[in-house]
Amino acid sequence: MKNDMDVKNLLEKYFEGDTSTTEERELQAYFASGQVADSLKAYIPLFAFYAEEKQVTPPMRKTRTIRMISWLAAAGIAASIALFVFTRTGQSEYVYIMDGVRLYDQQAALATADSKLQLLAASMQKAKEGMSAFDKIPNAFQQVEDNFPIFKK
Repeated sequence: MKNDMDVKNLLEKYFEGDTSTTEERELQAYFASGQVADSLKAYIPLFAFYAEEKQVTPPMRKTRTIRMISWLAAAGIAASIALFVFTRTGQSEYVYIMDGVRLYDQQAALATADSKLQLLAASMQKAKEGMSAFDKIPNAFQQVEDNFPIFKK
């Protein structure tokens, strides 16, 4: 740091939350240097606190971790059992759901899907036929321009 004024300006920026990480490191280094101006010594404990906190490592909470792993294992086992029990209905290996209806017969599911796809194809064909009217628009504009000279370009 060059002088006390630089430090005061950095402190002002620091308390406004406008300092960069580099500037904060400069302030910490200044207050840890032992060569602090008398007017700024009140800030030494603040920056000493930050330096001390960096040195502290939080203790590992083994019991919490073990407890969490135990709960996760129990939840996984319960979910596996539930999946096994609820998916094994005895009717079929596969369950097909169409329109909210459960189908256990693969052939019935395929027939239902086929009929739905045919309905979709028919709807798309109707839409395509309706779009053919748009092909006539350029010809209509040409006829208007030919018959009404006021609209010619």
